[in-house]
Amino acid sequence: EIPVTSSITVNSIIAVEGDGPVEEGDDGVVKYSSAHITPVESEVVVRSNHSTQGNPRTIEEVRRVLRLHAGSK
Repeated sequence: EIPVTSSITVNSIIAVEGDGPVEEGDDGVVKYSSAHITPVESEVVVRSNHSTQGNPRTIEEVRRVLRLHAGSK
């Protein structure tokens, strides 16, 4: 429930295990409903457990966001 100041651009990567509805899922530690915040520039759900940093989809999304903001200061 802590608001993010409007001067910060937010991009979310949320891990959800299994094939069920994302909105009802979790990563084994954090529920999607807790990880999902608004407003965000982008939100990507990766079907993964909590340690998603090694997942190829997660890595690609981090690269995309870094490239997108590389020129921003």
